[in-house]
Amino acid sequence: MADRDSGSEQGGAALGSGGSLGHPGSGSGSGGGGGGGGGGGGSGGGGGGAPGGLQHETQELASKRVDIQNKRFYLDVKQNAKGRFLKIAEVGAGGNKSRLTLSMSV
Repeated sequence: MADRDSGSEQGGAALGSGGSLGHPGSGSGSGGGGGGGGGGGGSGGGGGGAPGGLQHETQELASKRVDIQNKRFYLDVKQNAKGRFLKIAEVGAGGNKSRLTLSMSV
């Protein structure tokens, strides 16, 4: 889906009673209401042409899509030079989008 800033469109696994964010390609996370695990993975695009020759590359460590009622939630664990973070994106039934980014201690 092009309107999502994650860049990945992996399976429809739901985080239910047994679901969890897995490692890329692990196929974990078959939870309630949804079906098979989608894995996650790949690396996100790097930044280009930052001043001083520095590049900020963001790696995508895990990605899940969760469908709850009439909303879609995308959970992405990413890492860059500043550390790891969890990005949660919500897409409502009318196309309304909300994003939340949380830092994670390593």
